[in-house]
Amino acid sequence: MKFFSKKFLAVASIATAALVSTPALAVTTEYVINFDELPNASIAASYTSPNGLFQILGSDNTFNVSSDSKCGPAQAGNGYCMMETTNGASNTLSHRSTVTGPFGAAFDFLGFYFSLTGANNFVTITNNLNQSLTFADKTSANNSYLIDAETGAAPVGDVKHNNGYFVDLTGLSKWEGVTSIAFSYPKNKQALIDCIRVDYSGNTSTASTACLSVNDDGGTGFDVPLPASLPLLLAGVAGFGVIRRKKHKIS
Repeated sequence: MKFFSKKFLAVASIATAALVSTPALAVTTEYVINFDELPNASIAASYTSPNGLFQILGSDNTFNVSSDSKCGPAQAGNGYCMMETTNGASNTLSHRSTVTGPFGAAFDFLGFYFSLTGANNFVTITNNLNQSLTFADKTSANNSYLIDAETGAAPVGDVKHNNGYFVDLTGLSKWEGVTSIAFSYPKNKQALIDCIRVDYSGNTSTASTACLSVNDDGGTGFDVPLPASLPLLLAGVAGFGVIRRKKHKIS
């Protein structure tokens, strides 16, 4: 009996550890906002994504669209993008869990594409906790987050205006579980934003397949990860069965 008690405790410990460390299976969807459905030079008070779950609101109550040649890579669709003009306003991205619900639900901000038009320019992203990153012309700061849209590699040297860059924030905790992201720019400058990548709980049938790049899977389908501790849990359950059979034979 002493032998089986030790064996039982050992297997029980493994199974318990697996249960404790196993995260709940969650259905999430990666979604790409690429503004393909909009006409050129569209100006409105705000923008709502095709799935109805994301909104972009300008601080001056305007939302501008451009068809500039730097509105994204060739695979970004029709080449339209969000454009901030010379008034120095900001554009704030927010999410809602249902198409009729209020905006303010949490989401993960995975990245975006940008191009700075003109010298001495920048784009700053700020989350709801006032944590920010700035990508500026003529500086190499924060280049570790960037991928050159022309070469598919990390930028060499400083950020250059009129070039296109992908920002990859995947897996960075301060951009996960946010409720808003503000894009801001200097006054009297112009910035182009495209291929905004987000991840949120739920699913959608209209996830974009455009904006494909070296760091972008296109945002399609469901993402139900297999927990790393699941094999341990299954092994623990199997162990209980083996012990029970052995104990039954001896008794």
